Amino acid sequence: MPSCLMSGPGCCSAMPRSDAGTGWFDRFFGSRQPARWLLERATQRSAETGSSPGELLADFRSRLEAGEPLQYVLGSWSFRGREIVVDRSVLIPRPETEMLVEVVLERLDRKKEYRILDLGTGSGAIAIALAAERCKATVVAIEASEPAFRIALQNVGANRLSRQIEVRLGSWFTPVAGERFDCICSNPPYISTADYWRLDSIVRDFEPQEALLAGSTGLEAYETIASNLGDHLNPGGFAAFEVGDGQPDAVAELLRKAGLSEIEVRLDLAGRERFVIASAPFAGVPAS
Repeated sequence: MPSCLMSGPGCCSAMPRSDAGTGWFDRFFGSRQPARWLLERATQRSAETGSSPGELLADFRSRLEAGEPLQYVLGSWSFRGREIVVDRSVLIPRPETEMLVEVVLERLDRKKEYRILDLGTGSGAIAIALAAERCKATVVAIEASEPAFRIALQNVGANRLSRQIEVRLGSWFTPVAGERFDCICSNPPYISTADYWRLDSIVRDFEPQEALLAGSTGLEAYETIASNLGDHLNPGGFAAFEVGDGQPDAVAELLRKAGLSEIEVRLDLAGRERFVIASAPFAGVPAS
């Protein structure tokens, strides 16, 4: 999200205003705020590239008319108050995923040190939020896509969290062979093949397929993760996942078979069952 929204309502008032330049955006969105963000971004990029704000706004308009999401046109979006660079190689950060972070934070004491594993980090939003809000935690963020990996590295550096977050390129647990963590969290691909083609076109046509499509059942990523938790989760640690509609029971069963217990399903802001959390037994204590 543009820095004006991050800095308070007075920031944008110092920007040049052009009703002629932004009137189309006001009508397109039915609100003045997106136009203000776009004008700010055009002003910033004009200073960086030498292109005029008008030329940049014309490019923004053509992209929006083609259906591209506002977040990609702006090039960044806010996630728990931190600016996250986004492009079409990563998912757009969403409020539901902010709640996944909240679910994890509830179990992390501010005064204690933790090792956290963020699987399929994408833009790095989850890892960044966890590290920023638990300053004694260290996070290993895994990403299989090279373009997304580069975006995550950029975001970690821009948020000055390189000392707490290590971004590694690779698939699932491959980059952390032999390592254990106090918390393993993920917002993995969970859309089935059939449901993928029913997605709104603004999602299907612009957001990365590999971050959305899991496979024929939608549970494939959870199956891979659950089968490896025993090798990577410390005794007494926990795992937390965002899940799709209708998936909590199936994901909970996968975690149960993996030896985890105290399984809890949490709701999102819309009242949907969206998050599954489970604990690993302490050493010498069998799972219940």
